[in-house]
Amino acid sequence: MELAQDEDFAKRVHVMLQLVDRLAAGDELAFPLIQTDVVKACPDRATQRQFVQLLALAYSEAINRCYGAAPAVFKQDEGVAHLAQRAGTHVANGLQLVLAAGTQIESNVNFQANMEQLVLLILRG
Repeated sequence: MELAQDEDFAKRVHVMLQLVDRLAAGDELAFPLIQTDVVKACPDRATQRQFVQLLALAYSEAINRCYGAAPAVFKQDEGVAHLAQRAGTHVANGLQLVLAAGTQIESNVNFQANMEQLVLLILRG
């Protein structure tokens, strides 16, 4: 219940969904979004970890939708729906990259550099 009322959490979810929308569209503006929005929404290690976990959840839902599952968490989000229209292998590769980015956070890699690399790898996908 606390998270549902947490404005900072809501902001992180909003920014994450913007990123998913841009990545699903293959939009290169996903790259500057990291510096302008993502880094600002994730000021510490805990929120950075949470952001990547939310991103993994969005990709996980998209891959489930690719194979016929009904929307579960992000039911109203167009970005996740658009991502789910991509090939299942593309979405699975994106999820693998997101999970790898999560391990980089635990390895003390700079968050902004980690997210920028993630975006570039997904866009080149």
